[in-house]
Amino acid sequence: MAIRDIFLPALVGLSLIATLWGREALRDVPGGGGPRRPAQVSHLSFAEMAAPSGLHFTHQLAFPNPHAPRAVLEFNAIYPSVAVADLDGDGELDLVLTSPDQEVGVRIFQGSRSGRWQDVTRAWRLSAGDMVSRVIAADVNGDGRADLLMSRYGCHQVFVQVQRAGPPQFAEIPDAFGGVCSNAVGLNVGDLDGDSHLDVMLANYWFEDDLREKIPRTPRLRSTWLSQTGGQSQILWGDGTGKFRAAAEAHRSIAHLPRSYANNFSLFDVDADGRLDFYQANDYQFDRLVLNRPEGFIDVTDQYIPRRFHGLNGMNTDVGDWNGDGLLDLYVGNISAPPFMAYNNVLWTRSSEGGFFDASRSTGTGNCGWTWSGRWADFDNDSRLDLFVVNGRFRGRGATEAQAGSLWHARAMATDIPAFLRALDPSIDYPSTARRQLSSFQASCLFVQQDGGRFEDHARASGVTDLEDGYGVASLDFNHDGRMDLVVVNRAAPVMLYVNQTQQVGDWLGVELRNRAGRPATWGSLVELRGADGWKRVALAYPTNTFNSQSDPRLHFGLGDAKGPFEVEVQWRKGVREVFQLTHHNAYHRIQEGTGSSR
Repeated sequence: MAIRDIFLPALVGLSLIATLWGREALRDVPGGGGPRRPAQVSHLSFAEMAAPSGLHFTHQLAFPNPHAPRAVLEFNAIYPSVAVADLDGDGELDLVLTSPDQEVGVRIFQGSRSGRWQDVTRAWRLSAGDMVSRVIAADVNGDGRADLLMSRYGCHQVFVQVQRAGPPQFAEIPDAFGGVCSNAVGLNVGDLDGDSHLDVMLANYWFEDDLREKIPRTPRLRSTWLSQTGGQSQILWGDGTGKFRAAAEAHRSIAHLPRSYANNFSLFDVDADGRLDFYQANDYQFDRLVLNRPEGFIDVTDQYIPRRFHGLNGMNTDVGDWNGDGLLDLYVGNISAPPFMAYNNVLWTRSSEGGFFDASRSTGTGNCGWTWSGRWADFDNDSRLDLFVVNGRFRGRGATEAQAGSLWHARAMATDIPAFLRALDPSIDYPSTARRQLSSFQASCLFVQQDGGRFEDHARASGVTDLEDGYGVASLDFNHDGRMDLVVVNRAAPVMLYVNQTQQVGDWLGVELRNRAGRPATWGSLVELRGADGWKRVALAYPTNTFNSQSDPRLHFGLGDAKGPFEVEVQWRKGVREVFQLTHHNAYHRIQEGTGSSR
């Protein structure tokens, strides 16, 4: 008997078994693992006010390949994003929201002192096209006006404000990215080379395929192997005109880093040498911590963050000093969907020896379902950082919260089948989604810090009760009352505006940084606020570090029992330190570089 006569039937049999296994896998509880330590009552109070305040926006499902089956679309639809910034310079925060389809697309909502939002996309002449994956508002040409950078599944774009009287007008810079096209999920900006011009970082999730013609293959789940079929992340260097190019010098590139399914970059100065370093959150594999050195970008993951504690499904990273020790910590969003995926979120806490240790389980912040984005903020002004987390993968057509036929186990088992077998039947990769849900209908988490460094989930008790699939969250104080509010962008659902209406809150103090030219300086400065009794808190000015979200550029400090007068020490991006005296609290203070006392 020929070997072919034995091998071929066996191959067909294995493929059949794999198909049946993927389609008829065991059922699990919808939503997987829930948040820990839910509070029954809360001193916090939030009210969802998007529609009543004029904020009408609904994300639509879209994918570059128009011929992709419905299941492929639902698995791989491009995510929503949000950016918060004062685009027109009137002192009020505006919102930019993205949906990848042509009908909704990218919208600008102008904020007002009355708390109402108005869609001004057409009036401000923004026409961004489709397949936008993230938007960031930043001044890329140094004229003091906020411009818009957009990553796409395709060729990326920059829109600058045209100098004219009246309302802002946006015009696209032709070939702003030097012809760079990719399938980017994550986008961030920062002055990485110290030339005072913003540079761009692209977290390219998928390989450099034209997804208008192809359907991406999912990698193996629960694998510690490098995902070499993922994208190659990139840095593009800004010249101060709004254009960005790849560096000719090899040491200024990150092409030597392994390919990965990168979701997010968070930038901060890890080793206090005055250069921006970055944490890269990766799906399906280890995250990476990379130092920015004169000789190039150096992967120091093994020295700083033990790999045995990685979540292997990194989506989000936000930076904050949660325990008040003056050191910046990282909150990384992963997946918790027991029993098939229970890596949990990771709270990388900086140790005095220089590395990081995982404090997620000891603090109660490790479990919030299928996490996408998390944001540090002090919601009750008690001077301790709290944490808001959004989650949920997706629900198919007709799926309900009580639907028992979860896709989670089916997909997890199917994607552990070798790729050459999965390629024989695409339904193994993308089983039918009709009337089924994949870790959906999950409640967001509002982790409120308690005495002793433990956190309780106050989401439902405080009024955050929606069960939409939340992908991005931005914190902002849009009504300037010192209580931090939230904008949540949801997959295939309306945007939500959670207004903080908490009555019992402490005093607060806000800081708005400006450079020597009087223009916003929000990318990497470190701010320490000190009280008269030795109390102090540290915050990083970086509103774009969270997944698909840009928050209020102003820094907000809850004061709790701290007593004034207060002083602020700012470590500007170029290493210059200045101290400023603040005479009153419960207000925002504009601080300009060069006007303080040098240190």
